[in-house]
Amino acid sequence: RPFTCRSWLFAFFTLFMVSTICTGMRMVLAWSAMARVIAWRIHHVANELNEKLHCEAVIHMDPVEVNNSRIVENRKLLAEKIKELDSEITIHDFRMVTGSTNTSLIFDAVIPFDSKLSDEEARRQIEELVSREFENCTAVVKIDKAYT
Repeated sequence: RPFTCRSWLFAFFTLFMVSTICTGMRMVLAWSAMARVIAWRIHHVANELNEKLHCEAVIHMDPVEVNNSRIVENRKLLAEKIKELDSEITIHDFRMVTGSTNTSLIFDAVIPFDSKLSDEEARRQIEELVSREFENCTAVVKIDKAYT
């Protein structure tokens, strides 16, 4: 029996929902462009909730690759360099998007509430660090606050 488009979509969304439920708040996507578009939309809805209603979304997902050695190495190096700015700052949801002229390092930086740096100072210093330490790279940083 042929595998129809409708049954493929049903299988895809069933797997998508099972994967989301099984992995909780984070899901590693090595899937198709469709899955990446869905992740992008969910991410933007979470950001819109934060901007308009001033609340953090509980559920979101980011297309984070964990098996790409280049991404793993750059994430580790970035985390080490950021620790030199402030030992309490951590990063998560790290991803790299390569364009025609540069690569965007996209990630969230968690700043403690009692940090000596303001959110804007931390963002600016991290962006400068990425420009200085990573050739042809720019930082796209979302500042989060530590809740613990």
